[in-house]
Amino acid sequence: CWDLGGQSQYRAEWGRYTRGCNVIIFVVDANAMGILPDAKIELHRLLEDRELATTPLLVVANKIDLEPHATEPELIRELNLDYIVDNPWIIIPCSALRNTNIDEVIQWLIKQADAPKK
Repeated sequence: CWDLGGQSQYRAEWGRYTRGCNVIIFVVDANAMGILPDAKIELHRLLEDRELATTPLLVVANKIDLEPHATEPELIRELNLDYIVDNPWIIIPCSALRNTNIDEVIQWLIKQADAPKK
């Protein structure tokens, strides 16, 4: 597991560290709608790497305990997730602070570990 950070100085390294991984966990701040356009660009740039073509993608929408926050349909639209067809993807809303849906994240990761590799 690598926490690569979202700061611009680390983004060029994302592809290097995600090759060979079983899953990609892409965490977005659901309370910061203004950063979603940048998140979309970086996510799609990452997924242009053909070595990641079938790697499952988990979008963790953090900070749902704060209002307002992006809903699942808004995230699908703002991140253009419906254009991602090679990678199976899912959104799990959570609050790391309140420990909301962290168990769902863990269960999804366990399910991916048990899934046959493509």
